[in-house]
Amino acid sequence: MSKVFVISGALLILLGLICNAWVFFWLVDNTLLDNPPNRVFIWVFDIALIALGIAIIKFKARFLKNLVPLALGIFFSLILFVALDAFLGYKILIAENSDESDQIQIENVNIPDDKLGWKPKPNATGTHKNKGVFDVTYVFDEHGFKTVDNQGDADFSLFFFGDSYTFGQGVTNADTFPNILADEYLADSVHVFNAGVMGYGIPQMVQRFLDVQNHIQPGDVVVFTPLSRDIERNLKDFMFPAQFIFKDSIIKVENYPYFNGDTLQAVQLDTPYNRIKALLFYAPFSGNNTRFLYRLLTRYDTTADAQKMLNTVKSITEAKGAHFVLIFLPRRNERINGYDVDISGFDYLDIMPFYPSKKADLNKLKIEGDGHWNRLGHEITARAILETLRQAGIVDSAHLKYSTQPVSIAVEDQLRLAQVSRRQTASQLLLDLAWQGITRPHHDYTIFAQLLDANQQRVSGIDELPPWPFTTLNPNETMISHHAVPLPEQPGTYHILLGLYYFKDDQLVNVGAVTLDQPVTVH
Repeated sequence: MSKVFVISGALLILLGLICNAWVFFWLVDNTLLDNPPNRVFIWVFDIALIALGIAIIKFKARFLKNLVPLALGIFFSLILFVALDAFLGYKILIAENSDESDQIQIENVNIPDDKLGWKPKPNATGTHKNKGVFDVTYVFDEHGFKTVDNQGDADFSLFFFGDSYTFGQGVTNADTFPNILADEYLADSVHVFNAGVMGYGIPQMVQRFLDVQNHIQPGDVVVFTPLSRDIERNLKDFMFPAQFIFKDSIIKVENYPYFNGDTLQAVQLDTPYNRIKALLFYAPFSGNNTRFLYRLLTRYDTTADAQKMLNTVKSITEAKGAHFVLIFLPRRNERINGYDVDISGFDYLDIMPFYPSKKADLNKLKIEGDGHWNRLGHEITARAILETLRQAGIVDSAHLKYSTQPVSIAVEDQLRLAQVSRRQTASQLLLDLAWQGITRPHHDYTIFAQLLDANQQRVSGIDELPPWPFTTLNPNETMISHHAVPLPEQPGTYHILLGLYYFKDDQLVNVGAVTLDQPVTVH
């Protein structure tokens, strides 16, 4: 028996030395090491193992007599620690909800739903206030879609399903990318519907699609625009839905959609089991380890669930004679570090290269103090989605307000002007210029667009910086710059001159100048 205690003590010491925080998280999930409480928890556990091993070897005779009391003491100490940690998790959840209710006010926007948990209120006008950040009004149509300024009769419709980035949290209806597409880029014969909802994950987006699928007609386009992290907004992962168990300041969520492997079904969210699980998951010291054990035991796969659900949407859509498109919207940090969740197994269209790659430029696209896109962020997203759909053959030039002219003009072998899109109003020539990186440009070029008369004299023009510096444009990335050139009052035909320039030793250097084949006619 004495040898057994010595061997047991030695094994505990060895286990404590080997299974340190770095080894544990390297083998399991290295992202968990970013959380300091996790490191503290593991190191305390390691030290306890080593101390216990030493004590067993040194005091083996006493341990033999007091083995049962010692085991019970350790067991109840562990229970007490987990209980106290869970209580801290409760305090964290309550504090977060209290802080949110003080900072954020949402009125007449969402209503409870038996299947979705919540959804926008049909035929409503609601307000969303984030103190010191934004104060906006949302308007919803009879379906609970955030209204888009559609005009005329439709040849086909575009339906966007997504979360708060698609919905347009913090911006008015007019400043969302679905509305920008309808208002500035797509012909009146294409109607756009914004079915995005704040806080939705993939299961809720799919359920929302199922609820409105009867409105989809042959020739329509269904576009899912989630974030990668929406894959994990799943009842099986539980971390995101758990927040709503203790949150009733805005709306009480009774049910939540659950995917059982084949179909979606509504299940009750606020149950005793889910309350205990929420407290354990949000425990600051042991929560991540509890979630790891939970994943290990349940072996759930939210990525596989998302793939099955989206394949169902695709099958239903195509059976109606419509098109299905999946586009993952990139968050700011994802543009720099890659997607938060692995999406390599999904069949999606990539719009990531249309966004700037530097943090300072990405910050210009967000609402200060919130993180969601501002008007500029939605404008870039609208152009990225339109160009991607156009290249995929889903939207053709006949359904655009812009006429598109492919070009291939290299600028110092560093970048290329690949496409010019243009639209003429009563007072302006609107240009979208698609620039593609070849190598990293050496200069921060300024863009110029001029209207020339028959004598090649400038009568109007603009000189503008691009949305972000050309020197940050990587190879194969695309940047679309938008310009409004004033039209001259004098009727006539004017040629369009485009180009770039930069300054070298106080000297202006023109590069890549080209005159477009199609002139502008002013009546």
